[in-house]
Amino acid sequence: MHYVTAVRLRGGGTEDCITSVRWLNATDGVSGTSDVAAMVQWLDGGNIAYVPSPNGGVRVGVVRPQGKAPYLRAYANKQWVDNLRELPQF
Repeated sequence: MHYVTAVRLRGGGTEDCITSVRWLNATDGVSGTSDVAAMVQWLDGGNIAYVPSPNGGVRVGVVRPQGKAPYLRAYANKQWVDNLRELPQF
């Protein structure tokens, strides 16, 4: 299971301002940092990442606004939520 554990923001502090993420592969303990474009590509490849939560994790998804670059956002209970923005910053 892969978790996004921290975010780097530019500007306003909303999800579309995330420039990179820190992640942890909980299975083997490997961790790293990826920019948003690489993370979007990784998720598009069929991989799944979560934001840690008391219930195990909130899934990370890709938002694709028309005319703008895709960005990351957490998705829970069939709704986009702000869990990524609540993570520590690095």
